[in-house]
Amino acid sequence: MKFIKTAFQRKKEKNWPRLYVAVDMHQTAITPTWSRLNEGAQLYPDAVEVLQQWTRREDICLILWSPLHDDALAAVVKLMDSHVIRFDYLNENPEIVTGELCKFDRKWYMDIGLDDKFGFDAEKDWTRIKDTLIEIGEWR
Repeated sequence: MKFIKTAFQRKKEKNWPRLYVAVDMHQTAITPTWSRLNEGAQLYPDAVEVLQQWTRREDICLILWSPLHDDALAAVVKLMDSHVIRFDYLNENPEIVTGELCKFDRKWYMDIGLDDKFGFDAEKDWTRIKDTLIEIGEWR
């Protein structure tokens, strides 16, 4: 996947310490249930493996990106914890602050955004991400 390759290549070229990866929940990381607390939601199988791998990496900052209400967000975090997937931030990236070139108080920074609204296909794209990470030597 070109956007994965590009992000990791840019990180290497610019000697950045981390990549910031924002992950939507519904129809991206978890199956939709159309219920407020997402009862019965399951993680897409290949999402588990990729997100666990990224959780273990200090050079990846995982950001949960979702419009969930606080109670539903807590339920999703609990589901992720049960799979040993941990997010550094919930709907924010306080590590990248406004500077001379960019203003990040309303639109926060990410290197990779995974969201069904961006055209992400959870049934196929998690496998493609894993394959790409293996191909470029970033599967650890």
